[in-house]
Amino acid sequence: MRDTPGPASAPVAPARLDDFVRRFDLVPGRRDLCGLPGGAAACLLGRLQRRIDRTVLVLVVGPAALRRWADDLRHFAGRAGADPAAAAARDPVVTLGPPELDPYAELVPDRAAAIERLGALWRLGAASERPRFVVAAAEAFLRRVIPPEALRSRSRTIRPGDELPQERLIDLLIEGGYHRVRAVDLPGTFAVRGGLLDVFSPAAELPMRLEWVGDVVETARAFDPGTQRGAGAVSAVDVHPVTEVLRGEVELRRARRRLRELGDARGLPTRRTRELIEPIDQGALFPGVETLLPAFHERLGSLLDHLPPDAPVFVDNPAAVADVWRREREAALRAYAAVPEDRLAFEPSALALDPAEATAACEARPLLLGFPPGVPDAPAPRGWERIGPAAVDFGGADHQPLVVELRQARRDRRGIAPLAPLARAIRERRESGFRVVLTARTAGGLERLAALLRGHGLRGLRGGGDAGGRIDPATFQLEEGPLSRGFVLPADGLVCVTEEEIFGTRAPRPGRPRPAADPAALRALAAGDYVVHAVHGIGRYEGLERRVFDGVEIDLLRILYRDGDRLHVPVYHANQVAKYVGAPEPRLDRMGGASFAKAREKAQASVRLLADELLRLHAERRAHPGRPVAPADDDFRAFEALFPFEETADQARAIAEVLADLEGPVPMDRLVCGDVGFGKTEVALRAAFRTVWSGRQVAVLAPTTILTQQHLATFRRRFERFPVRIEPLYRFQTDKEQDDILRGLRAGEVDVVVGTHRLLSADVHFKDLGLLVIDEEHRFGVAHKERLKRLRRGVAVLTLTATPIPRTLQFALSGLRDLSLVATPPEDRLAVRTTVAQDDPELIRRAVRRELSREGQVFFVHNRIETIHRVADRLRELVPEARLAVAHGRLSEDALEQVMVDFVAGRWDVLVCTSIIESGLDIPRANTLIVDRADTFGLAQLYQIRGRVGRSRQQAFCYLLVPPWPKLTAEARQRIEALARFTSLGSGFSIASLDLEIRGAGDLLGAEQSGHVAAVGLDLYGHLLEEAVARLRGEPPPDDLEPELSIDVAALVPEDYVEDVGQRLELYRRLAAASGEEEVRGVAADLRDRFGPLPEEAEHLVELMVVKTILRRLRAAGLEARAGKVVVHLRPDTPLDPARVMDLVRRPGSTWRVTPDLRVEWKAGEGDRDDSIARASQVVRELAACVRP
Repeated sequence: MRDTPGPASAPVAPARLDDFVRRFDLVPGRRDLCGLPGGAAACLLGRLQRRIDRTVLVLVVGPAALRRWADDLRHFAGRAGADPAAAAARDPVVTLGPPELDPYAELVPDRAAAIERLGALWRLGAASERPRFVVAAAEAFLRRVIPPEALRSRSRTIRPGDELPQERLIDLLIEGGYHRVRAVDLPGTFAVRGGLLDVFSPAAELPMRLEWVGDVVETARAFDPGTQRGAGAVSAVDVHPVTEVLRGEVELRRARRRLRELGDARGLPTRRTRELIEPIDQGALFPGVETLLPAFHERLGSLLDHLPPDAPVFVDNPAAVADVWRREREAALRAYAAVPEDRLAFEPSALALDPAEATAACEARPLLLGFPPGVPDAPAPRGWERIGPAAVDFGGADHQPLVVELRQARRDRRGIAPLAPLARAIRERRESGFRVVLTARTAGGLERLAALLRGHGLRGLRGGGDAGGRIDPATFQLEEGPLSRGFVLPADGLVCVTEEEIFGTRAPRPGRPRPAADPAALRALAAGDYVVHAVHGIGRYEGLERRVFDGVEIDLLRILYRDGDRLHVPVYHANQVAKYVGAPEPRLDRMGGASFAKAREKAQASVRLLADELLRLHAERRAHPGRPVAPADDDFRAFEALFPFEETADQARAIAEVLADLEGPVPMDRLVCGDVGFGKTEVALRAAFRTVWSGRQVAVLAPTTILTQQHLATFRRRFERFPVRIEPLYRFQTDKEQDDILRGLRAGEVDVVVGTHRLLSADVHFKDLGLLVIDEEHRFGVAHKERLKRLRRGVAVLTLTATPIPRTLQFALSGLRDLSLVATPPEDRLAVRTTVAQDDPELIRRAVRRELSREGQVFFVHNRIETIHRVADRLRELVPEARLAVAHGRLSEDALEQVMVDFVAGRWDVLVCTSIIESGLDIPRANTLIVDRADTFGLAQLYQIRGRVGRSRQQAFCYLLVPPWPKLTAEARQRIEALARFTSLGSGFSIASLDLEIRGAGDLLGAEQSGHVAAVGLDLYGHLLEEAVARLRGEPPPDDLEPELSIDVAALVPEDYVEDVGQRLELYRRLAAASGEEEVRGVAADLRDRFGPLPEEAEHLVELMVVKTILRRLRAAGLEARAGKVVVHLRPDTPLDPARVMDLVRRPGSTWRVTPDLRVEWKAGEGDRDDSIARASQVVRELAACVRP
C-alpha cells in the first residue's frame, strides 16, 4: 500500500511495538513517541496495558478525538462479561468529556453528564471494576473533583444476606443525589415499596430490585426499566453517589460554615449571604450550586488522585493539550473577574488545576507524549511543543493514498470494481510478508467485505495467523471491532484497514440500548384526567375510592359526568375505562344520556366504511400482478456497504420487509413510520436502488421544497459512485430546466426524480415508473391525493411518515395495510446536554460562539412574535459575527419557506424563531438550542422543541433560560427542578408522545376520522376499528363482554402493598383487561416480582380475574359467590352443551341446579371449607368442560 510517512527526520531507527513494551519500566519520566498514525497508538497502548496491568490515562483534545480514541482502545482491549449488573462497568474504557461552559455560570448542569462523570470516577476506585483505560478531554483533566475518600465513603456494595436497614440505604441514596420516583427508569433514581427498594445505579447496566426481611437484604435482582419485570438474580449491587455535591449533614454543615466565611471575605452583607445559603439548607437543586463545590468537601481532588500512583499518562498531541489548558485558565480568570460582587464564588484555583500544576502532575508519573507528524524536534525537551532528542519513532504510516484511490473508484461509473485498489494492495502487502487485517464494526459488515473481496480471488479468515508460517497472498484476516482508523507498522509487519477507510466515513454505534416504555405506564391515570367509559362516555376521573358493601371491602374508580353525576366502577371492570386522548378540552357526557351512544354509533359506521375502503384498495392491488425486481447482486451489496451507519434492528427489519415486497408478485403498498433521523430514507434508498437496477424509474414525492432539497442531496450523495441520473422537479427551477427533466423522464434518461406536487402535473410522464416514494402523504391536499391515486396504480408504493402511529391503532392498521415501524433511535446519537440557566448575556454569547466555532448552527426559541425582533437585535449585539434570521408564524408561507431553505443550506448561523418551526426537518448542523423563558413551556412541548437538535454525531446542547432564582416562587422553583431533570430521553418523558397521537390519528386517517377520534377517544376508536377489520375479514371480533361479579370476600390490592395509587390502578386495569388465565398469571408474577409476595386480598383478586376470563368464554352475564352458594347467570348465546350441563345436575349427590331463566346454581356440601373464590373457580372450570367441542 502506498502510504503517507511519519516525520521527515526520524530521531532514531523505527521501533517495534513489542520491543518498546518489553523495555517499558514504571518509573516517572517522559517518553516522546512519533510515527504512530491512525489507531497505531491505541494498538501500542493496548499491548502496554496488558503487560503492566495498570489503568492508562489518555488525554485528548476535542469530542471527535474523545470518541475515536475510546473506539480504538476498545478494539485493542476487548470487552468481557454479560452479567446484567456489571456489563456496563466492564467496558474496558471510560470517558470524561469537557465540562459545561465556564465554572461560574449560574446554571443547573446536565444531570446525565454528572452521573456519567461520577460513574467513571467510581470505577477508577473499584478494584474489581477498574477500567483498562480512561480517555479524558484536556479540559476535564483540569477540573477539581470529589476526593476519592468522599466518593468511597458514600458508595456501598450490597449482597444478599447483608444486614443493612432499608432506611439507612434510603438516606445514603438521598445524600448521594438520587431522586425518589414512582417507578425507576433512569440512572440516579430509586423507588420504595414496603420491603422492596428499586435503585438504578450507574454502576450497572440495569436497575436493581432489593428485598428485605427485617434489616437483612434477602434477594437482589436486575429488572427491565421499560417493563419493570425481573431479569435475573445478581450476587451484588454497587451504589455510588450521582452528584459531587453531597447532601449529608456533615457536608451541609461544612458548606454553611465555608460559605459564610466566603461571604465575609467578599464583603457581602450577612443578610445577602444567608439568602444565598438558604436553598442549601432546604437541600434544593439550584442554578450555580456546582460552582460552590469546594464548600462541601474538606479538600477537592484531581482526576489523577483517583488513579494508582504508577498509572501511565499518554498525551495525544501534547502541544494542543497545553494550548487548551492555557486558554481554559485565561477564560476562568476572565469569568471570575466578571462575577457580580453580590454573588458567592471561589477563585479559579479552588475549582481547577492551573497549567503548571497539571503539567507537573503528569510529569510525576510515567508520561508518554504522542506527537503528530510535522512537529519539529529539539536538542533538548522544551515544554510539550517539541519532540525531545530521545524520541522513539515507530515509522508508521496511514492509508491516505489508498483512501483517495478507493474514493475515486467509488465515484467511477458502473463496471469499474470499487474495491480493486484494495485487492491489489492486499496482495502486495501479503507478498511482502505483512499480516493484513480488515476490520468492521459488525459481523454483517465483515461478511459484506468478505463477499465483495471474494470476487477478486481473495479469502477472508476469522482469527489465527498464517498456518505453519506459510504466507498465502490470497488471504487476509477479518476482525470485528470499532477501530476507527487503520495504519501500517513496517517494523511489526502489520497492516490494519478499517471499514470506514474502505467505504467512507461510517458512524460508530456505542452506548446502551434505550429501554422501551411500557405503553400502559404512559397512559397511567391521575386524578383530574379525562377518561372514556365504554358505555357512559367522556368523564373526569376523580380517583380510587374504597367502600364496604355487605361487609366486604371493594375498590372503585370514581368518575364525574355532566350535571355532577358520578359513576363508581368496580376495579374488575377497570378495563372499560381508558385515558381520553382527543380534543384538548372535551365536553363531559351526561351519564345515561344518548349523546355518547350516538357518537359511538357514528364512529362505528365511519370506521366500517374506512376499513371497507382500505381493504378494497388492498384487494385491487393484489388483483394487478406486480413486476418483481431483479435479485440482489454485488453492486447492491456495495451500495449497502456504502451506507455510513450500522442499521438499527428496526431499520434492518423494515429494509427486509420492503425488499421482500419488491421481490413479490403483488405491487408493494407499504407505510414506514419513524422519527426524523431514525433511518426511513435509507429504507427508500435501498428500494430505489433495486428498482433502478431492474431498469425502471423512481419518483420521490415530498410536500415542501425544503424536504425535496434534503431528499435530493441524500439521494445524490448515496448514489454518487453509481451511474444513476437523479434530478429535482420543483418551483425554484427555470422553465428550461424543467423541460429538460420532463424530456429525460419520458425518454427514460432520468432514473430518479425528486420533487414536490409538481410531479403530479399532467405534463409529467414516465417511460417506466417502478417505484413511487411518498414522504408525509397526509400533508398533500385533496386534489393532489386524487392525482396520486392515478399515479400509484400498478406501481410499487412506499410511504414514509415521521408522524407517530398511536399504539392503539397499530394493530388495527396492520390488518389493513403493510406497516413497518422504525422506532429505535440510532445508538450513536449522543444525548442532548440539557442545562437550566438564568438569562446571562455571557452564557448566551459563549454558547453561540462555541457552536459557530465548530461550523454549526443555533436555534434561539422566543415564543412571542411581538418582541421577537427585539430579541434578535440583542443577539446581533452579543454575537455580531453571526448571520442571523427570524422566522415566525405571521410570515407568509413563501417567506417562511425561504428562510428555512436558507437556514438548511447554511446561509444563516442563528435562527431566532417561535416554536412553530417545522419539526420534520433534518438539520444535522444545528446542534445548539436556546429556549427563552423555558419556565413558560410545558415538558411535552420542550421535549418536542428539543428534538430539533442532536440529530448528528456532534454533541448537542440545549439551554433552558429562566428568570433569576430569587425571583421565582416556591412553585416555580419546583418546576425548574423538574426541568433540570429533563436531560435524557427515558420512558418517563415518552409520555410527551401522547400529545402527538391525536395528530397522528388525523394524519393517517383523515379529517373526518379525526372528528370521531375526538368524540369517543383514541382507545375506543382503535377498538372499534379493530372490531370492524375483524368483521370484514370474517374473523371473530374482540370479546368485549363484561360479566358482573359479586363475592363475599375482599378481592383487591391493599394500599400498604402498592402504595402509589396510580400504580395500583394500572395493575387493576391490566388484570381486568387480561384475555386469558395465562395473562392474568403473568400480571400476578409481575406483582410478586415488583412488590413481593401477594397478600390474601390480592391472591383473591387474581383468582377472581381468572374466573372472569372463563366467564367470558362461557358468555356469562355474571357470577355471584356467597354463603356457600355460587350462581352463574348465562346469556342465550352461551356455548355450553345443555346435555353436558344436565349430566352435572343428574350426577349422584349433585348440588347443581339449572333454572329456566338461564341460571346455573351450585351449593357447597357439608364440611366444605373453601372460600367463595375457590368455589367460584371450581364451578366455572367444571362448566368450561361442558362447552361444545
